[in-house]
Amino acid sequence: APSEMCIRDRSTISHDGTGIFAGLPSTFQVGRYHSLAVERDELPASLEETAQTADERGVLMAVRHREKPHIGVQFHPESILTRAQPDTVTGTDDGTGEEISLALGKQLIENFCRFAATADRNAEAHDG
Repeated sequence: APSEMCIRDRSTISHDGTGIFAGLPSTFQVGRYHSLAVERDELPASLEETAQTADERGVLMAVRHREKPHIGVQFHPESILTRAQPDTVTGTDDGTGEEISLALGKQLIENFCRFAATADRNAEAHDG
C-alpha cells in the first residue's frame, strides 16, 4: 500500500534484536528509497514482523517467515543513509545530529550473509 513518499529519506526503525538485527542498537536510522509499505492487516499468518518505524505510524520495515528461512526488509541496509547515535559512530557527522555508521551497516550486512549461509547449509543438509 502507498505510504508517505520516502525517496532517499531516512527513517528510524526499532526491531526485535534477532536474526539480521542481532547485536545492533535497538533503534537506528535506515535509508528508504520507496513509497510502498506492507499493511499489517494484510500480512499473511506465515510472516512475523521483526522491525517497524519508531514513530507514531509504526510502518512495517522487516518480516521473517515463521517456518522457512525467508526474510524481507523495506529499507536499504547497504545505504550510506544508515545512521547511529554518536556512541556507535565510525563515520562522519553531516550536520544532522546523527552520524553515518559504517560499522552498523557492515554488521547488518554481515548478519544477513550469516543468515543466508545458514539457510543454504540447512537446505543442502535437507536435500542431501
